[in-house]
Amino acid sequence: MNHPTLEVMIDAAKATLLHNGFKIAENFSPPYHHLLDFATMPVYPDIASRYGQTGSIHFISNKVEGVRQSYDIQTFIAKCFDLYGKKAREKFSAEKVTQGIYNEFFSKIPKNAAAVGTGYNRHPYRNLPSHQKWRKSFTDFEISDVDPVVDCGFKIQATDKVATAGSCFAQHLAKALERSGLCYYAPEAGDRELGYGLYSARYGNIYTPAQLNQLLDRAYGRFEPVDTAWHKGDGTFVDPFRPEIPQVTAATMADVAEDRAAHFGYVREVFEKMDYFVFTLGLTEAWRSRIDGAVFPLAPGVAAGAMDPDKYEFVNFGVTETTADLSAAIRKIREVNPGVKIILTVSPVPLMATYVPRHVLLSTTYSKSVLRVAAEEIRMNFPDVHYFPSYEIITGSYNRGAYYKKDYRTVTQEGVNHVMKLFLKHGTSVHDSEDEQMRRIREDYDIFCAEEMLDAGDNTPLKAPGLFRRVLEMATVRKKKN
Repeated sequence: MNHPTLEVMIDAAKATLLHNGFKIAENFSPPYHHLLDFATMPVYPDIASRYGQTGSIHFISNKVEGVRQSYDIQTFIAKCFDLYGKKAREKFSAEKVTQGIYNEFFSKIPKNAAAVGTGYNRHPYRNLPSHQKWRKSFTDFEISDVDPVVDCGFKIQATDKVATAGSCFAQHLAKALERSGLCYYAPEAGDRELGYGLYSARYGNIYTPAQLNQLLDRAYGRFEPVDTAWHKGDGTFVDPFRPEIPQVTAATMADVAEDRAAHFGYVREVFEKMDYFVFTLGLTEAWRSRIDGAVFPLAPGVAAGAMDPDKYEFVNFGVTETTADLSAAIRKIREVNPGVKIILTVSPVPLMATYVPRHVLLSTTYSKSVLRVAAEEIRMNFPDVHYFPSYEIITGSYNRGAYYKKDYRTVTQEGVNHVMKLFLKHGTSVHDSEDEQMRRIREDYDIFCAEEMLDAGDNTPLKAPGLFRRVLEMATVRKKKN
């Protein structure tokens, strides 16, 4: 059809010459048929049989180093798809065979026919997009340019009230929201060094879904724990459920109760009026009351109170318990705020210490795995619940540990910037330049983390950087003044 065999063309030329009275030279030597070095396509048997020929299903490749390869039709098609699969579909066209009488036929072929077809070497992974393949997602990328956020599923607008809660790492999100020009919703306002503004209400670190679930019950009067105030060695009291938050007045248990009652008013306001709720899951290990099941952010005796094995027990929540508590909390939130959208993240910060008798690395892996699975279960089973991959961005092997400081636990500013850049890019409508956003977010990097207290042994001064140190100093000054 395209290139008749050269011998046939020579025979036709000879016949034409002889017919018109010309003679053919006796020493005539036909030119070398160079097309035989190129790929040769067969005439299929069904077509050839109409002309009394056998036909073939074998394709012959170009000559390479004097050798030509023969492929059966299955191998030929597989090799075609190997080549086509490396290019974007829209870059291919076959105008000559998709017009006229062929147009109707080709228009009926499904666009994903190659991906779902059957046959040799055709499988569902062949035509996946680049972000679903490891090599294409990381090769030749700077670590700061890696972007695993394909579709976060939400887009926060400038007028949306965004509330936050969770582990220490959640404070970075809160700060990014506040300084990016979005509406970070924190109605319980006051001096940051007294715990205001770290989260939307002054509830301190909420490390587990069990704490979140019980906070809702306590704020709405459905649960009144036996533990109402823990005594400190300096004669003052703290709230057992936020022992790291300094109390302005805490001379008596009544002072703690009064402060908590006001706090619960703000908690209800946050949950009832927020448009988005960002919750960062941090831990699975916790301490729980044997009497009524109340779950605390810190073990009794760490910040205040006293450890009594008859009253308190250690618990390490599994996937089932974590998922159940998170599900219950979401249902309770939506009872008072049906339209709220929820964003889940997992903290990339390893455990400061583990009470399980094993290496802290193993406990960290267990804890983060449980939290990640629970987040995924909730995302799949609740509408308007989304997951943002803070954990994966920081802990991913692609960055070779570059997003942790020398203690292998503290997240670097560069890591925080990477997370915040992608959160603002994919999940918000802010329009400031990236440089300006990052400049504002980088201000005051320190976060307030109650878990730091676990690193202080008996009679050992607590080494707490930045904000946490200033809070301790401020509390000491207030005590001396009083």
